[in-house]
Amino acid sequence: MPQDPVQNIPGDALAGGPQPAIGPCLSGGGYRAMVFHLGALWRLYDAGLLRTVNRISSVSGGSITAALLGLKWPKLSFDPARLQSDFVPELVQPIRSLASETIDAEAIILGVLLPGRASDRVAAAYEQHLFGSATLQDLPDTPRFVINATNVQSGVLWRFSKVFMRDYRVGEVKHPTVPIARAVGRVVGVSSGIVAGRAARRSQLVHTQLWRRSAAPAVHDQGHLERRRRLRQPRTRDGLEAV
Repeated sequence: MPQDPVQNIPGDALAGGPQPAIGPCLSGGGYRAMVFHLGALWRLYDAGLLRTVNRISSVSGGSITAALLGLKWPKLSFDPARLQSDFVPELVQPIRSLASETIDAEAIILGVLLPGRASDRVAAAYEQHLFGSATLQDLPDTPRFVINATNVQSGVLWRFSKVFMRDYRVGEVKHPTVPIARAVGRVVGVSSGIVAGRAARRSQLVHTQLWRRSAAPAVHDQGHLERRRRLRQPRTRDGLEAV
């Protein structure tokens, strides 16, 4: 039995052990996370440390701030003395402007009442307020920005980056041109049509075959029959048949 907590997957390049580096991880939490991480990046910029990061990983609300940082990265001087002239107008002001808008409630309501997914409307709002038509290929090569989400069909971690987007069940797409707004909006993997429809159909077929071969149908049917049997029995109270 393997003793190490992490094992190499066959085909992975052996890059040796961990290397010293700085890699901020921006967690989720909606608008609160978006603004919180803006403050954290502000402090790193002011301390002259932001230019030294090697990778930035993010999820959910943290991905809004991280993706905008990646898009604006070439425009930043990383000079603490110029914080007010480049970091604030390029990053702080757009994030504050978005924080004054309520887009999720409207997207959900319109998604229910009108054709189209709520996630598409959220992505459209991100496109309008922050990212425009920029794609993952507009992110810098260094540092690497990784936007994490959940593939709702495969149920595992999906990663967006400039180099690839992938999960271990669906596979990998190299050099994706997915709009940043869509990646940040968590329209993920095969469920959104980013991966070819053939892969989606194959995945669905596999899930159906696994269901049929497992004990799940028998357990479901058994539970259904048991409920019907109990409903046919006379009700009792304290062991006596109820009148």
